[in-house]
Amino acid sequence: MSTNEPATQHNGAVPNILLTVPEACKTLRISRGTLYGLINKGKIPVVKMGPGKPSCVRFRPADLQEFVDAHLVVRDEDE
Repeated sequence: MSTNEPATQHNGAVPNILLTVPEACKTLRISRGTLYGLINKGKIPVVKMGPGKPSCVRFRPADLQEFVDAHLVVRDEDE
């Protein structure tokens, strides 16, 4: 594969791009502190990009979407 071609998964689909902390904050519209709180509580998984503390972390868009879906509140019209 040349360096100009996107990496592909075994099924030919282009894999999701990993998001940085600022990108995840912007996506979820939350502060950095809130994001790290959710990480520390185990609510949002991270991909560690390096050893030790602090390590560089990234986020899979699907994990952020799963977090949002799990916290979706739908109100009854009767309320």
